[in-house]
Amino acid sequence: MLNKDKLIKNIISYLKSKGKIRAALLSKLIKDFCYRKSAINIQKSENELIEILLKMLRYRIIDIIIPELFDKFWEKKSIKNLKYFKDGIYYLSEYRGIKKENFPQINNEYFNSKKMNFNNLAILKNQILQLKKLITKNPNLHKKTIIYYPKNSDPLTIYDNNSKINYKLNNLDFKLNNSDFKIQEKLIYPLKEQRFNLSIMGKYRNSYMCFYIPLIESIQKRIMDLQNFRNVKNKSLIDSFTQKFAYYCQMYVNSDWVDISEPNSSRWESFFRYFKIPIKILSFKFQLLKFHGGVFEVGAELKLRSLFKKKKTNCMDDIKATGLKLLKNSNKNIEIGLDIDFFLPCPSIEYFYFITKYFYFYHLFLLFHYTVPYINGKNKFSIKEQNLYEIFLPVLNDLFIMNKRKFNEKLIFKYYTFNPNELELIYNKFLLEKIKFIEKKLYTYFIIRSSS
Repeated sequence: MLNKDKLIKNIISYLKSKGKIRAALLSKLIKDFCYRKSAINIQKSENELIEILLKMLRYRIIDIIIPELFDKFWEKKSIKNLKYFKDGIYYLSEYRGIKKENFPQINNEYFNSKKMNFNNLAILKNQILQLKKLITKNPNLHKKTIIYYPKNSDPLTIYDNNSKINYKLNNLDFKLNNSDFKIQEKLIYPLKEQRFNLSIMGKYRNSYMCFYIPLIESIQKRIMDLQNFRNVKNKSLIDSFTQKFAYYCQMYVNSDWVDISEPNSSRWESFFRYFKIPIKILSFKFQLLKFHGGVFEVGAELKLRSLFKKKKTNCMDDIKATGLKLLKNSNKNIEIGLDIDFFLPCPSIEYFYFITKYFYFYHLFLLFHYTVPYINGKNKFSIKEQNLYEIFLPVLNDLFIMNKRKFNEKLIFKYYTFNPNELELIYNKFLLEKIKFIEKKLYTYFIIRSSS
């Protein structure tokens, strides 16, 4: 068994592996250090692990942050006069506060070790003891508790108004063409189908939720609360929290798909890194972010590029005819790029995560489809593999207005509304069931392909 110092080093290494923000939920640490079979040599009981984490807190190696406590619940409600759906009974979400004890809220946070008095040992000892009792007796709190390693990490701050986050938003004047949103016939969404789709979301939250979810949800709820009281001070606060929201949303999606430092045979998202394919995302940037009650409206820009040797460019005219841009034409290399904007309203971070993910990878695999004949490398890809972009088409076709051309410079959400209830129904119906199919199919494919 590992001694405590060795275990602390392993925990630090684990947190360092989490990207530019070195943090993880307590539930993830418990899963990986207490129950994962591959970590059998470092397995500890939950109580032992919590003891070690509190020791690290005491010596200021880590911080522990618990945002405002609330949870999402789904209830059946009768809804009428929706824009896209027929009148009926639907499962709709609502946030409910979780009973709080021991720690008084400070600026909406339930607990934040950054605000502890480390100079008063008696108070410090008592607070740590209270925290230990709290997280030991309340396993549900493990998915709300963020373990943060601040050394060489990007900032992690929720309610602090003096944070250094300054995410510049252009706030483009985006105007919809109402002729693009013609309603053919109102949608029907049976309760049985709703329950099945919501079970997929529940499984995702239980199995894969990372610290970004409670972090971003807390910022969104704070913005919603501020919107209820309109004054000059709150407008300034809303602007500040909106910048944070954009910053952490971008960090979230980048950490999972863009900033992949090492290929991973169990993660299909590392396809391009694993096969050393010279296609990558140059940038992903919010251009527009506005809040309408519980809905945030997003306009974002995605820039991609593919680099290959010039000697293999005998079909350059055909490639350029598809809509790709010539970014660089040197004596040795050709660099081809693609810029796409998308606009959508969204009620919660989970929907945004998956729709952005499939928007990302549809265009990455589409660029791969057109440039694979010119990419150097020992790997040979079948026609089926070259057409992997097609797996995302059912999601994008259902949710976005798309031209018949392969490359769309702009994708606009097909059901543009700021009604949070209706948006949830739209994403539940057209996105959730497809998540299970897409993730399973690509995971299975990549496991087989990477092991061959």
